[in-house]
Amino acid sequence: AGVDGPDHAPSWTERFNCQGPEWMTKGPWEHLTNEKLNKDPDGHYGLGFGGAFYVVKGDGDGAEQADIKAADKAIEILKAHKDGPFFLAVGLVRPHVPLVAPASYFDDYPHEKMKLAPRIENDWDDIPAAGISKNSKSSGLEGKLDNQRKVLSAYYASVTFMDAQAGRIIDTLDALGLRENTIVVFTSDHGYHLGEHDFWQKVSLHDESARIPLIIDVPGKPAAVTDALAQQIDFFPTFAALAGLPIPGHCQGKSLVPILDDPGTEVHDAVYSVTGSGQLIRTQRWAFMVYNKGGAELYDMERDPLQYANLAENPEYAAIRKKLEAQLERFNAGMPKP
Repeated sequence: AGVDGPDHAPSWTERFNCQGPEWMTKGPWEHLTNEKLNKDPDGHYGLGFGGAFYVVKGDGDGAEQADIKAADKAIEILKAHKDGPFFLAVGLVRPHVPLVAPASYFDDYPHEKMKLAPRIENDWDDIPAAGISKNSKSSGLEGKLDNQRKVLSAYYASVTFMDAQAGRIIDTLDALGLRENTIVVFTSDHGYHLGEHDFWQKVSLHDESARIPLIIDVPGKPAAVTDALAQQIDFFPTFAALAGLPIPGHCQGKSLVPILDDPGTEVHDAVYSVTGSGQLIRTQRWAFMVYNKGGAELYDMERDPLQYANLAENPEYAAIRKKLEAQLERFNAGMPKP
């Protein structure tokens, strides 16, 4: 719709929200799942597209798409503010559904060659009912392996299209000589299931959904990869510290700067995530999930990183579960009251 939505107006000196054709993009399309769609050209919300694997191979170069418009505007703003301090947040839509990209971006991902996630027999037997996320059966993908491969093809095409726009923004930083004094962060609001456990999309507390990409590029800091735990509420204290700004005492997050200096350092012994159905506490070794309607999951992330063997009801792990429950209580005690 190109509206401000819940943007916090006092936080920004400029706001620009991009309109895009989304499902109305011109080009061949397919609806691969079973949602009932309302193709109202004058509508935006409540049309049924929010969770639909609706794919459009767009005609043309995609100049009408929101992500190209966002990158264009970001480049314009960078050029206008290159001589002073700035904080620029660029929101890129893809690979959010509908999965839309110019047709050329699909060429490298022919659906016939896409490899599906492994399917484990009786995988759901030890997952509580509340932990069963959006899945092949509920979305109409069960047994339709060709459609599942088409989802993967469209997802990869959409990611590549988005990535190209991020690359244009980074190229502009380089061309303007801003990389030497600009912190660049790439992240997302959630992960995504692409058939693992026969789940699709977000909302699950399993690792595929709960983990997010996070790249922080800081001038003068060497490139490295770390296994240290981090949370999104760490972003503000991290960037404040890097910019030499004070960190208010009420911040619940922690600065990740020690990790940027030494990737072997850890600032958290546990991190927390929540959905409408339950909560997750994650340590280096363990992932523990509890659900509002009952049931729990416990996984040994060293021995079982793909989370197939739920140990929550195994008496051999009762002490581990009790310790994680106590940590979860401490997180809940520190949460602001509604």
